Amino acid sequence: MKIVLAPFSSSNIAVQIKKYILNEYNITSSIVPTPKKLSLSGCGFCVKTDYENASKIREAIKTLNVNSKGIFDAQTYEKIF
Repeated sequence: MKIVLAPFSSSNIAVQIKKYILNEYNITSSIVPTPKKLSLSGCGFCVKTDYENASKIREAIKTLNVNSKGIFDAQTYEKIF
């Protein structure tokens, strides 16, 4: 199964996104440290979930008006959005 990571600058923002996608779309996710291989300055925490949920994370980012460096494939670290 393909996994995505959405990095955020703080754990508070990551928790906001995690709660939003759970409440709005019943999507489960977890909060993990941003892998060093992503090397994004100022992004310490990621929301991790299934690839199929990437568009919903993107919607949550826009709706909650929070900053994100994008959404990445968890294996290749390629940017998806």
